[in-house]
Amino acid sequence: MSRFLVRHLRPACSRLKLPLRERPVQLSAAHFLSTRGRAKEEHHQTLDFSNAKEAFQSVSSRELWRHYLVFKAFSYEWLVDQSQEIIFWTRKMLGRRLFSRLMKTTVYGQFVAGEDVDSILPNIAKLKDNGVRPILDYATEEDIPDSKEASRVSARTYVYKGEEKCDQMMKHFLSCINTTADVSDDGFAAIKLTGLGRVEFLRRLSEVLVGTQQLFEALSNYSSERGLLEARITEESFHRGLANMEVEMKQSEVSRLFHEIDTDKSGCLNVFEWSNHFQPGKELHKIFSTKKGSKVQPLLGLLDKDEVEQMNSVVRRARTLAECAQDRGVRLMIDAEQTYFQPAIRHVAVNVLMPEFNLSASRPVVYNTVQCYLRGAKTVLEMDLELSRLSGFCYGVKLVRGAYMEQENKLAMTKGYTSPIWPDKKGTDDNYHSLLEWLLEQVHCGKLHLMVASHNESTVRLAIQMMQKYDISKSNGAVVFGQLLGMCNHVSFTLGQHGYGVYKYVPYGPVEEVVPYLIRRAQENKGMLEGAKRERELVKSELKRRRLGR
Repeated sequence: MSRFLVRHLRPACSRLKLPLRERPVQLSAAHFLSTRGRAKEEHHQTLDFSNAKEAFQSVSSRELWRHYLVFKAFSYEWLVDQSQEIIFWTRKMLGRRLFSRLMKTTVYGQFVAGEDVDSILPNIAKLKDNGVRPILDYATEEDIPDSKEASRVSARTYVYKGEEKCDQMMKHFLSCINTTADVSDDGFAAIKLTGLGRVEFLRRLSEVLVGTQQLFEALSNYSSERGLLEARITEESFHRGLANMEVEMKQSEVSRLFHEIDTDKSGCLNVFEWSNHFQPGKELHKIFSTKKGSKVQPLLGLLDKDEVEQMNSVVRRARTLAECAQDRGVRLMIDAEQTYFQPAIRHVAVNVLMPEFNLSASRPVVYNTVQCYLRGAKTVLEMDLELSRLSGFCYGVKLVRGAYMEQENKLAMTKGYTSPIWPDKKGTDDNYHSLLEWLLEQVHCGKLHLMVASHNESTVRLAIQMMQKYDISKSNGAVVFGQLLGMCNHVSFTLGQHGYGVYKYVPYGPVEEVVPYLIRRAQENKGMLEGAKRERELVKSELKRRRLGR
């Protein structure tokens, strides 16, 4: 198999507190005009993504050959499925030095900018020449050992090796932020929260947060038609629900607790009052202890002392990164991970960091990521937008389709629950486009900043059409586009050359440490790589044009 790589790729060798005060974001006149008025002066052209000559004008023929051959190799499903074994034996046969050279001239060179700050500068400069800015991503990953905890994790999920290791990873992220500030005037730095704490704790925190919401649903008049934002807990339903749970509290204590949670004194509880009162780690969770011998288990979870300390450590590290990003003029992109980590990630990003660091309506510091292959994505976005209104911060979000489809389906089947994701690509695409149109309407109203992260040409065209419909400026940063380095260059470069805000994820790190990330990136995005036939044909046509001297 290693011979296959060498033979077919040879020509290519020649990156906690929830305030509930009404504090609307103050929109300056300049920002208001830049979002709407200036857009009328801009012409949202019908872009031609098939113009290979224009899109690849700054790309060398050698790089185009590598692009074509790497994508051609990835079009073979068996090769992608066996990539980990192929890489292992190739590394063993060639030795470290030759293996590193082979990777740099093939797959590593295609998708990774370099090993360190100095080596990524040429790639950053080339992106800048095409109007593209970077999202720096320190993409090192260690092979995950065979353990109980590791069985729950995969691509770019960091394995916990102690608090010192987490502090070391935080320093890597800080370096990434500082590098972004040095090489770009308006860049992002990407982080994964699994690098800042024990992954098992993040899963446990997610369980607590989900349990808190489930208890609200059980005690309120929530229904699939009504939704969480409209659901309410009355004092009567609160008494009745706790009695059914056999909670050891006197009626007077239940009433006192209800009015303590009811901060707006409306006589009923909404989901934000509920979540704010029962923050993870608060001793208040203990009030829901049931009677001895009761068969009814309360849904509200409880973090032990060690877990509270771990939560504080994760929050401390995340705040340190956000403070550094704010000081250096960099924006912080918090990447999405598997569904069993996502509630914890969202809590830190939206409930903890955004109310503190996203007070500027024109330039939020922290962006969270929402995956549209999840059936509950619309609810998450609705909740986050309403929270931003109540707390007075600007919501920053990156909209993606999602990269863990096979893993999520397999886990759901193993555990015996309904998969949280849409059953097919069409369901995901429809959900993405529906949410994209809705979010762009919210951008028009000045409620958020959005990154449209997609390699799909029809999605990009839809976003441009909606920007024109809502008079959204293509250059003020309220709406930007995002793709991966080494992929979809014909779309990224065309957008950048026509004045749109567009970013590339720019992974960097040592070859040996980044290779596992590349393997898992290929395997998880297999469907997207198989769909890169059009891009491959554009590259092929440009090579042919150059050979004929046209």
